[in-house]
Parts: sequence; structure tokens; C-alpha cells
Amino acid sequence: MMKTIKDLDVRTKRVLMRCGLDMPLDDKGNITDDGRILASLESIKYVLDNGGTLTLMTHMGRPQKLMAKGMSKDEVTKKFTTKVIIKSIIPHLGLSEEDVFFCDDYYSGKYKLADLPDNKLILLENLRFTPGENSKDEDERKSFAVILKEFGDVFVNNDFGIPHRKNTSVYELAKIMDSYAGHLLLKEVTELNNLVENPETPFIAILGGAKVEGKVKMIERLKANPIIIIGAMKYAFDKARGRDVGASLCLGVDTAKALLDSPKKDSIYVVEQDVVVKKTESGFDYYTIRITNGNEPISENEAGLDIGEDALTEIKKRLENSKTVFWNGNAGLSEDEHFRATFKLVEILAGLKDKGVKVVVGGGDSVTALKEAGHTIQEFHHVSTGGGASLAVLSGEKLPALDVLGYY
Repeated sequence: MMKTIKDLDVRTKRVLMRCGLDMPLDDKGNITDDGRILASLESIKYVLDNGGTLTLMTHMGRPQKLMAKGMSKDEVTKKFTTKVIIKSIIPHLGLSEEDVFFCDDYYSGKYKLADLPDNKLILLENLRFTPGENSKDEDERKSFAVILKEFGDVFVNNDFGIPHRKNTSVYELAKIMDSYAGHLLLKEVTELNNLVENPETPFIAILGGAKVEGKVKMIERLKANPIIIIGAMKYAFDKARGRDVGASLCLGVDTAKALLDSPKKDSIYVVEQDVVVKKTESGFDYYTIRITNGNEPISENEAGLDIGEDALTEIKKRLENSKTVFWNGNAGLSEDEHFRATFKLVEILAGLKDKGVKVVVGGGDSVTALKEAGHTIQEFHHVSTGGGASLAVLSGEKLPALDVLGYY
């Protein structure tokens, strides 16, 4: 049975906590969005406010990949040091910089629990600066876990970004320490499982993005009706029904056809209006942008890159009587300023909370779009901090980091 931080008496203990504080940085290395700090605060404050001390660890970016491409260690360290977290986190905790010990050589093996400095907060340098964090070599991961173990009496996993992976700090470490789930990890699993097991109805799901293959199990498990299909994913369903989709991105047609032939067929609704543009050798000819009339054929030199206003109006109409909404995946090519349906969808969803609708957002692209549209996570019932992890939970997969905590 999984133990949670609520079961833990932190008095006089140093708690080693894994959080997901991988945050966006500007060109000067400053954090531009501290949402992940805010999401982690409940467990951090729980330890500090109840007589414990804290060792905090996280990763930032993918430094090993950059070094493999030739970037120097000094350049990578400057770009992805976790030291930048200190200035952003201490105002929330009532601490000064002197209260924080930044440990940039934690991996040296010289630190022992009994000899650690007595600072209220110890922050470890980027876990991914050492290959032991996500090494494919099990022995290397285990050796790294032994080093990390010296930074706490107990371990709390409060990171939902990577529980579907066997990274040392969420998997190997939990095997050798007295381990607990943090508030954020517990909330994520609870909210996502509620979507599958006990959603308040009417329940509507809006699924977009490019690939249907990775979402089959989730579609099969969700009791939503309708399941609204948007984004490039819709073209797989359109083609499976015999529509010409031209040069549109179209992946997983056989998978879409299988779903349309399954018991789920009556709950699947594919939006029926597209924004299409002619495709050229150099890109797109934006002067040719047009809106389709329903599901008319798309010519071979055109690609559907977004959904139209009528499609958004239909979605809004279908959401009017909903009690629960789950959104995952963009409506179109939102990174191109010509295609704005994703952000208009965010506006529609953001207005539902005041009507008592529980809107749950999952998936990295959807969360990014939400923020780019100028909205905050507080405007929604739940915004998941895990991309692949949230889909894994909804698909019924067993997550290694939860398994080792005794969740299953």
C-alpha cells in the first residue's frame, strides 16, 4: 500500500524530495514561469512548517543530449543549473538565500547524512548533470541511488513529470529508502483516475494532436460521450471513413478505423470543418487559406491545418450541459500564427469553471497552449503537470515510480 506524505512525521527528519521543477528560462537564464514551483509548494511547506528540513532535487532540460552534440560542460552548466530556482522559491517559503545550501558536487560521494549542513533547505544541482540519473545501466543507476540516499532520512516523490520512467531519483531511490508520495503526485493520480472511474456526467473528452495510436487505450477506457476528435488526429478518422484528406498529416488510419468499428464508434464525434491551405515545396501558400464546407474532399495539394469557426461553435454547444471535460491535444498548427483555433478553444474551456464544470487538461502541448493564451492553471479544475505520465494513467498503464511506492 502506498504511503503518502500525510502519513509522515517529519519532525527532526531531513526529507529528500524529488520535485518536477524543470521550468522555462529566458535568454539570460531567468525562470519565466514558476508554475511548477507553485504546484510543488504544498509538500515543501508541509515539511518546513512541521519541523523538518528539506533536501530538494530536480532536473532541468536535457543537458546530456546537448553535451553529446558538442556543447561544453561549462556551457551546459550555465544554461541548466538549478541554482536559478533559489531566487524564485525562497519568497514562497519565507527563507533567505542564507537559509539555502546549494550543493553542486552532490554526486562526488563525499556527503554523509550525519555530516550534512543544517540549512533548512538543501538544493541539489541538476540531477541530469550526471549520467546516473537516467542511465540505461541498472548498476550505474543503483550506485547513483546510494549517493542520493545520503541526503535524507526519508524520501518523498512529488514529481508527476517522469513516473512512467525508471529514472534513479523516482525509481531506484524508492527501493532503498523509506518512501512516500507527495501531495502533487497523489493529487495527479487521484484526479486522473477519477476521470476514468467516476467522472461526473455528462462527461465530454476533446482529443487532438497528431497521433491516434498512443491514445487508443485511453479512448477505450474513458466513459466520455461524446469524444470529440480535433487536430491532425481527425484526418486519420476522416480517411478511415473514405474522405480525401489531401496532403494533411494523417497517421494511424487503420487504428482509427478499428475504433470506428468498435463499441466506441457511437461516442466518437469528428469535427466537420477545416482550415486548409495549399502546400508548396517551400512550405504553405497562406494566400490560399480557405474554410471547408463540412467534410468536403481536400485536394491533393492542400493540407488541413486547423479547425474552423463553425467547428468551434459546435464544440461550445456540446459543452453547454457538461459537468466534466477532459482536453488533450491541440486543434491545429498552433505554433503558426495563422491558425488560432487552439487558443479559441482555451477561451471556451476557461469560461466553464464559473459554470461549475470540472475541466481537466492533460498533455504538454495543451498546457503550453493554455499559458500562451494568457490563462493560468487556477482557471481550471486540474491541469496535469505530466505529459506522457497523464496519458499513461488514463490508459491504465502501470507506472514504475508508482509501482515501487506500492500504489498497485
